[in-house]
Amino acid sequence: VLFRSVEIYMEKVRDLLDLTRANCQITEDTTGMSVNATEITVSSKQHVLDVMRTGLANRSIAETKMNEESSRSHSIFILHVSQKNKLEFTQKKGSLFLVDLAGSEQIKKTEASGQTLEEAKRINKSLSALGNVINALTDPKASHIPYRDSKLTRLLQESLGGNARTALIVNCSPSSLHESETLSTLRFGARAKRVENKPQINKEKISGELKILLSQKEQELLESRNQLTEMKQQYESTQAELDQLQIERQVIQNQLDTNVELLEQQESHVNQLTADLAAANASIGDLRTALQVKLSELNTTQQSFGASIDVQRREMETVQQQLATATVAKEQLERKLQEAELSWNQERERMFKLELALSESKQSEQRLMEMHHKEIQTLHDRIQRLQEENTVTVKEKTFAEKDKTEFEIMRAKAEAARDSA
Repeated sequence: VLFRSVEIYMEKVRDLLDLTRANCQITEDTTGMSVNATEITVSSKQHVLDVMRTGLANRSIAETKMNEESSRSHSIFILHVSQKNKLEFTQKKGSLFLVDLAGSEQIKKTEASGQTLEEAKRINKSLSALGNVINALTDPKASHIPYRDSKLTRLLQESLGGNARTALIVNCSPSSLHESETLSTLRFGARAKRVENKPQINKEKISGELKILLSQKEQELLESRNQLTEMKQQYESTQAELDQLQIERQVIQNQLDTNVELLEQQESHVNQLTADLAAANASIGDLRTALQVKLSELNTTQQSFGASIDVQRREMETVQQQLATATVAKEQLERKLQEAELSWNQERERMFKLELALSESKQSEQRLMEMHHKEIQTLHDRIQRLQEENTVTVKEKTFAEKDKTEFEIMRAKAEAARDSA
């Protein structure tokens, strides 16, 4: 708690605790207006009262016709209080201004002259400036508050219209002789009462907390920068992986297109095999019809040609065996065709699975393509074997036709022998 005691005498701020300082300067800080006068640290109420009495004893007074000890200055007692919170690292500050204003004087009543007259002029001038400030504060249309017109209004700037709670006590005389002064004083008090202030707590952070907060913010900023760097690296890595996946996807897509073409070719080949199988079925049907015709003819000539019939029966059995062999070959060809169709369906399923595996890694895709190529090679080998077996079937058909020719020759010989008999 700090205490100052000053007076405004002849528009100069005098230090009542150090009379050598007759013109102190008014300053402004975070808590409001202040003056660079002697500052005393007080520790108790009694100590404050003792210092106030010292200041009052040094106040300027003079005798006039109206007062033996007339105040020739405005005295101001300033009490600065500060409070520090060591846990929260905050500080609160406040100031108490106790002001004793000198009364306005009419020269004709005080009969002041000389130095006293000059003092009265300065007192009245400062009180007039105070009235102008009060009028401006209560006038909603006022755009300027004339605090700097007087040292008094400048020093009391925060108390009059700033961050402060202000109480005003006016002195009035009951004598009719001082009616005009009393009326003027009451009007001044009424105007001052309309001034509205909105005080706030002067709380600020001290350097210790500011350093801690600064350190925390710097740490947060560093962490944010590190996170940003990590995110940037992750983004670059992800972008690179994405580019690699795009390349792999394009490669897989090209492979799929190639496989689709191969499957279309295989499908066309399977269709050709199906057509060949149908043609083979038709040939076998014709062969069966021819054999049935042969059987009918053999039955007709059996009675007259016993020995020839036995030979022909053996030949017929041979033909039947060949027909059974051809039937077995047909069945085998049908089974192989079914296996080819099953392999083709499996290849289509593998193609579907391959399309679902676009997002897999390049190494897994390569292994799958190698397996696929092996299976296609196996299918190709199977189809070649089927083609070879189909060739065998054609040979059997040729053999049957040869047997038919021999049968006709034998029949002609039998008819010639019958004619001779």
